[in-house]
Amino acid sequence: MTNSSETAEQAAALGTASADEAQYSATPAILFILYPERSAFNASFTLARRLKERGYRILYGGLEEFRDHVIAQGFHYELLEPLSPENPADPPPRGIRRWLHYRRLIRQGREVSEELMARCEDYLKATRPTLVLLDPIIWSYALPPLRCGVPIISFSTSLASAFNTTVPPVFCDLPPSHSKGWKAALRHGIAWSKFIVPMWWQLHFLEPLHSLRMFLPPRSMIARIRRNGGRIRWSEYGPRLDVPELVVSPREFDFPQAALGSRRIYVGSCVEVSRSDGAFDWSWREADKPLLYCSLGTYSHVYPHARRLFEAVIAALQRREDMQAIVQVGSCAETDAFGALPARIRVVKHAPQIEVLARANVFITHGGLGSVREAIYCGVPMLVFPCWNDQPGNAARIVHHGLGLGGDIATVDMSAILRLLGKIADPGFMNNIRAMQAVFRAQENCQAGVDYIEERLRAA
Repeated sequence: MTNSSETAEQAAALGTASADEAQYSATPAILFILYPERSAFNASFTLARRLKERGYRILYGGLEEFRDHVIAQGFHYELLEPLSPENPADPPPRGIRRWLHYRRLIRQGREVSEELMARCEDYLKATRPTLVLLDPIIWSYALPPLRCGVPIISFSTSLASAFNTTVPPVFCDLPPSHSKGWKAALRHGIAWSKFIVPMWWQLHFLEPLHSLRMFLPPRSMIARIRRNGGRIRWSEYGPRLDVPELVVSPREFDFPQAALGSRRIYVGSCVEVSRSDGAFDWSWREADKPLLYCSLGTYSHVYPHARRLFEAVIAALQRREDMQAIVQVGSCAETDAFGALPARIRVVKHAPQIEVLARANVFITHGGLGSVREAIYCGVPMLVFPCWNDQPGNAARIVHHGLGLGGDIATVDMSAILRLLGKIADPGFMNNIRAMQAVFRAQENCQAGVDYIEERLRAA
């Protein structure tokens, strides 16, 4: 039988827990909604940790595949994904049945999208965040916070920007023009038009035309965002919300012209060196040999020439007996797909990138901004083989600052890798990377981002 003192202790404990829960719920919350890739989440952790230290509740929302990774860093994660629709059957061969099949799929897709937006809105109403940090690439997710009256700041994990003729788009490898006249503006405007015009045409003409052909009502997310008070600008990725923007990079890495007249706040290096990426066996490594690290990031399996690059790197390293290497192939290939290899060449599915870069001497990369930031932070010169989206622009910045060399992944072979390895050994690259590394290390605490967020919240 429980005595009165035990009952009192239990009641006190419950009361304390309830008080703690109430205090936690009353703490201002900041919600991150990020593009669904691992590097985007990694880029946010330093800022999120600093904000947590300042007393904010940090929330993440997204797909199930990133939940464990975010929780491992000590943050709350909410699943924000639609109910999975049934796998569609193969379309009928022709005629009205085929038309009906695609019409049903479009309607189902719209229903799934509406259900997801409703779930996001319900979550915002339940958690009442003070601020949403939204990746501008997934601009349509601005609708729920706009409906709920929650302020939004863009949290950009790339150097993509709103249309700006003073600088080339990050989707191309053009260097900045030293001229400030009409010729430079025309040059950049033509480069921008190659990306913006097709997307504008798709959203404003082809999609309404397709809806009409399917006898479905038109559905414009841009119009819905505008009706709820949002303003839209255009970038390399398409529409984006016209709000202030935090960029996960030091200003010094970007082209100087990119920050002129913009509402961009460069947060800093955003490299979370303490993040948990799993254990790795280093017993094979020889301390006296330089280490090369090769990785094409999360999407290596979708790059058309990824396998070609891996084969060229491995073939070159078999010739360079003075080097050792870690080649991370991800889902692109099996680890035994490259034949028998010496122990100094390790082909792996996954490697803890920060841990590897801290020991590496050369980094062969696709040029994703997350990988580039981490390489600079660790002081590793790069050989960059861009594949898509913002990677050509990142490669152009690497070459512009003398931090590495660029290559063509579509034509790369063993001799090209050997030639680039010879060139990257020039001491000038190491001098440049160390100078930029000092900039990144000086901005590793993301203080500019913390200061801006707190200033905005005080003014609200």
